[in-house]
Amino acid sequence: GSGVPPGTRPETCKRCKGSGVMYVQTGMFRMQSTCVTCKGTGKIVSSFCQSCKGAKVVKGTKSIKLKTIPGMDNNDTLKVSGGGGADPDGHHSGDLFVTIKVLQ
Repeated sequence: GSGVPPGTRPETCKRCKGSGVMYVQTGMFRMQSTCVTCKGTGKIVSSFCQSCKGAKVVKGTKSIKLKTIPGMDNNDTLKVSGGGGADPDGHHSGDLFVTIKVLQ
């Protein structure tokens, strides 16, 4: 998700005035750094999603069905493409790697 309740609009960061950067003058030198308040976005949000607390993803468990290959042995690994955790930026999910434990 977006990390905020539906209809929430970000506000312009007051500390950096929406630029996302801060400037510090030390003598003759002017240094630029990322704004710590908005983390360089230039925007801040005052209310976050109650489920994810603004992280854009929630932790949980899910069940999946796997087809094992005959002859698999203890500690063999299966890769499930796209079966891993969600990407907070909305891109593709990661891969899930399952380690086989054979019960005797």
